[in-house]
Amino acid sequence: MYAALHPIEHATGAWKNGDMENYSAVATSFAYALYKELGIPIGILNCSFSMTSIRAWTPRCGFRDGKDEQTQAIYNHRK
Repeated sequence: MYAALHPIEHATGAWKNGDMENYSAVATSFAYALYKELGIPIGILNCSFSMTSIRAWTPRCGFRDGKDEQTQAIYNHRK
């Protein structure tokens, strides 16, 4: 698994036509609205990993403006 702190070195992907069962309903609806307005196919990327904390996927700068102590501790943490 990869996160913002560990850039993706190897990625795979495939085009799937109409396979929307494993995608967000919001993403699907938004892509469909764009398709209707623009008249061009819209791709949806599913880059999800189950059982991982959102913190692992958020760049350190994403915690900069946090007000609570835990968020500031994450932002100020140095390796």
